[in-house]
Amino acid sequence: MPQEKRPGKHVFWWTCRRTLSHCGFLLAYLFNGLLLIAAGSLLFLLFSAEVPVPRFVTRAIEANLAAEGLGQRIESIQIDSGGRILLNGIRLYSRTYDEPLAFVDHALIRIDLPALLFGRVQASDIRISNGRLVSPSAVSPSGLPAEVIGNISGSARLAAGRLQIEHLHFNSGRVRAIATGSLQIPEKGTPAGSRPGLSAAIAQLIARIPDMMRIQDIMSPLEAATVRIRFSPNREDGYDAAVDLMADGYRSADGINLRGLDASILVETRRGELRSIRAGGGVSRAEKPGLARIGSALFRAEWTALPTRANPYPESLDIRIRDLTARQATLRNTLLSVRRTTDRPVRFFGSTVLGGETVEIAGAVDPGQGGGTVAVAGRAGADWLHLASEIIGSDITYYADLSGRPVYRAGADFAPDWSWTRARFEVTASDLMARGVLLDSAYARGEITPFGVTVDPIEIRQGQTRASMSYSDTFATRDYRFLIRGSMRPVSIAGWFGPWWENFWKDFELPPDGGTCDLSIHGNWFGPRKTLVTGEVAAGNLGLKGLRFDRLRTRLLIRPHYFDLFDATASRPEGRIEGEFQLLYKTGERLPIEQHFKARSTIDLKKAAVIFGPGGVEMLAPYDYQVPPSVDFRGSVLRTDAVWDTDITLGIDTDHAFQYEEFPLDSLQARDVRILNRRVELPSIRAGYAGGILAGNALVDQGRLSFGATLDQARFEEAITRFGDYLDRNAPPSEDSADKRFEDRNPGGLLSLSLQAEGDLGNFNSYLGEGRLDVTEAELGRVHLFGVLSAALQSTMFRFSTIRFTEAHSDLQIDRNELFFPNLEISGPLAAIKSVGSYDIPTGAVDFQARFFPFAGGGLPVFSVLDTVLNPFSYVFEINMTGTLSAPRMGVSIGGTEKTRPFATDEEPPTADPD
Repeated sequence: MPQEKRPGKHVFWWTCRRTLSHCGFLLAYLFNGLLLIAAGSLLFLLFSAEVPVPRFVTRAIEANLAAEGLGQRIESIQIDSGGRILLNGIRLYSRTYDEPLAFVDHALIRIDLPALLFGRVQASDIRISNGRLVSPSAVSPSGLPAEVIGNISGSARLAAGRLQIEHLHFNSGRVRAIATGSLQIPEKGTPAGSRPGLSAAIAQLIARIPDMMRIQDIMSPLEAATVRIRFSPNREDGYDAAVDLMADGYRSADGINLRGLDASILVETRRGELRSIRAGGGVSRAEKPGLARIGSALFRAEWTALPTRANPYPESLDIRIRDLTARQATLRNTLLSVRRTTDRPVRFFGSTVLGGETVEIAGAVDPGQGGGTVAVAGRAGADWLHLASEIIGSDITYYADLSGRPVYRAGADFAPDWSWTRARFEVTASDLMARGVLLDSAYARGEITPFGVTVDPIEIRQGQTRASMSYSDTFATRDYRFLIRGSMRPVSIAGWFGPWWENFWKDFELPPDGGTCDLSIHGNWFGPRKTLVTGEVAAGNLGLKGLRFDRLRTRLLIRPHYFDLFDATASRPEGRIEGEFQLLYKTGERLPIEQHFKARSTIDLKKAAVIFGPGGVEMLAPYDYQVPPSVDFRGSVLRTDAVWDTDITLGIDTDHAFQYEEFPLDSLQARDVRILNRRVELPSIRAGYAGGILAGNALVDQGRLSFGATLDQARFEEAITRFGDYLDRNAPPSEDSADKRFEDRNPGGLLSLSLQAEGDLGNFNSYLGEGRLDVTEAELGRVHLFGVLSAALQSTMFRFSTIRFTEAHSDLQIDRNELFFPNLEISGPLAAIKSVGSYDIPTGAVDFQARFFPFAGGGLPVFSVLDTVLNPFSYVFEINMTGTLSAPRMGVSIGGTEKTRPFATDEEPPTADPD
């Protein structure tokens, strides 16, 4: 019959099954073969106690063995009168091989004489001494004949159709085996097809010789190994074989060390075929240095159907390991049950205890084709990450604090080559510390492949905030992507990104429910500086460096130490700001080294200046207002240590009161205002001032102000009062205080002024410049300066105290603290005053020379005639005014000569010495 190909795995159990399935019949046929040899010698038993066997008997024996496909050589056969046949030097051959298969030094067979009297030839017992089973060269792994089983000795008895093995021992390699028990001999009427022939059994035995020799090599490291085999017949017309293996230990060349081996196998046959196998046993200790150590292990296996090459595995297998230690981790009370199913996969389930926590195990594998799945579930132990750190040699405890004992489920899939293809997991935790971030609860589900890991979703709850996340990681490059969506407080997850993240967000004060976000985070675990955060955040009722906002929304692009907030909008009760901001930080520093921005604002920028640090506060300090203006601004603020470099372009637009360096304006429209540190360029200004329009340009550089401006049709009194108040705030008050600039009634009138000047910012007494003054439609008699000049008429011959003056025109010259009027003309409907003089701003001192032109302003012909007639007298009468506006000293000179009045601050030219 064709030889059955051995399976690729589990050679030991498969070979045992095939060998034990025929060993009973091999023994029975061996006994019958020897019986044939003895039958030819029965005639000699009556005549001699010990006689040689005749030649015809030998030939009969050879013929019977040849019928079974065997050849033999026997050195001698002897028979005694007691019915015993002694065979010496037995060699048995197979028809396939020329080399002997078995050697037996002596075989003693006892013939049952009473049965012979009734015509039945049978042996009652047999004893073998020093038998050996030898592998032919053709099937030996080494190519040379080799002993497979040696030192076969023992005895057997045949009675009542059974072969009783009293004591049979043999050696297989270093293993000593002992067999006892009884076997049922097939009856003569048993159909030949129901039991294997002797030749077929021998052929199958020969085919198993290579496997038997490999098993010898495997079992050679066994120390003091003993195998006990017990045969017993059963009701299924077969026999049971109980095999016990005991050994002190096992040491393999690769370092495996087992102690206290004890295994039992129960084999049940039916009519020569294996029906079931039950195996059990254990070891007291097992160890593979550098890999694992087992304290105690027990197993039990059962085959309830005949194992085949395609499915040689037990139908059930139960394993119990008291403790298993591998890489500093110890599994205790490990239980594993394996069940074979009809749909080919082998399913298993069990449990173990790791770090005080029970781990449940389940799965299925296909031993024939390979591949399968495995799943674990339970609660994580508080010390698991410490164990993992010891195993891999790197501290990973900072990833999480497992003291909350998270609940988990995990599984893995394996390909036919037993390489893993995918792993899945699911974790639920409460009060979890993950990479320095405390979470009230967390849930994650994901999978791992040889190429990377994906975790989606990740649900976290932290106080009143909740967020949904996903994570992916590519193993080849260690690039990762982290998506966050929901509500959270960014500073509360700073542990996931590092100090640079906290350094930015810690200036924000978020409400308990945090802000909403939709973020995408790209990075690389080998290069933290490659981290890139993009997305959008929004929050209400938040603070930024102490400044409160009703609402903030922004899109962002963030790299370590660089933050770009664009399409940003923030609102406060007084207005909103929208635009973009970029900030660059230096490692270890809290203040940015670069700030770039472009925005439009209607919020109070003086309050918002704290956002930009000391440089922003200093930059906006000169500005003041009640209603925040609309401001367009762009630029940058750079910092080197404590030095700030500012370059900002502004556009200011407001219809409300506005002050710059405390100078009051009713409204302001300024375009392309540029701030370069202490240099401020105002190329185009249009402002409201005292009801008039102020237009011009200005430049502030290193504390110096130069400007050119025109004021058109401003309310005269209001303009002078405001300017006087401004002077009072920026210089010591003069004797001519604000309440003495006008009389008790509003003089009315309109003021137009053009002026170009330069001086120290905030110090009006330092300015140099020139301009033009025009006052119209005013009651100038109620103005101190002009009123005093008009009051001087009382000192003239005309005494026109009721003459009204309504207009004033003059060029202006400013020399630090002095105003000089080179051609001041005060006129009214009937008269005019032409004057030259100066006004000292700090002291209020005046020095004017004026001439009176009566009827110069009359529109009627008679007044023109009078003016012509009296005009020469105006050059004869000159009014001199000195002192202060509050206490002027008047004088009238007759025949005054023309002269140019120097500035009051200039020194008088030296007088020539009369000598």
